[in-house]
Amino acid sequence: MALHGLTSALRTAGLTLADAELVEVPGRADRRPGWDPSAAAHWPGLDELAAGTVDAVYLKGGRSAEQAAAAGFVVAVDLDATPSLADRVNNGTPRPITVHAALLDERPELVVRFLAQTLRAARWATEHPDEVRAFLGSEVGSGGDGVATAYGADVHLGLTPDLSPERLALLDQQQRFLHEHAFTDAPVDVHAWADPAPLAAARRLLDEEEGR
Repeated sequence: MALHGLTSALRTAGLTLADAELVEVPGRADRRPGWDPSAAAHWPGLDELAAGTVDAVYLKGGRSAEQAAAAGFVVAVDLDATPSLADRVNNGTPRPITVHAALLDERPELVVRFLAQTLRAARWATEHPDEVRAFLGSEVGSGGDGVATAYGADVHLGLTPDLSPERLALLDQQQRFLHEHAFTDAPVDVHAWADPAPLAAARRLLDEEEGR
């Protein structure tokens, strides 16, 4: 995640990783499933930044942004503020919804129901921005300012899943980065991997339930 974020930040200045010296910093020993590391005490690298042993740190999430601001650090490159969505691509951006192929083959109705509920929640979110920000804050241990910094003021408007050509191109960018840096053994054909049928069925199901 940090490697891709630093790559994107350097690219905005016409630079590459070859133009920077990467410094490994200690990670977290208490990672566990379902736990967001941005909610913990210190984001990796902030102590090194304060000590002057590194010049910049990649941050993710509202809590880490609050930690950096409290320490007096300033943002050098805000990837969320750049005009190109390609600069924001990273782990979970865009965030894919995946299931095992066997589940899709054997119980497609479960996948459709799950996606319909996801679409329902996304529609609800468009009309409840304060509740969405409060929920995100509780998830990452951040206040309102941190949520706004990390996710943007209009985060409640961008939660609807879709398989648009733009989204698939961004996901393809992420898989290419992972393969180029040896995080994956082989490239993934994103367009062959994505199946639009369940999402289309979920939209129809939700429209029928809501009488649209």
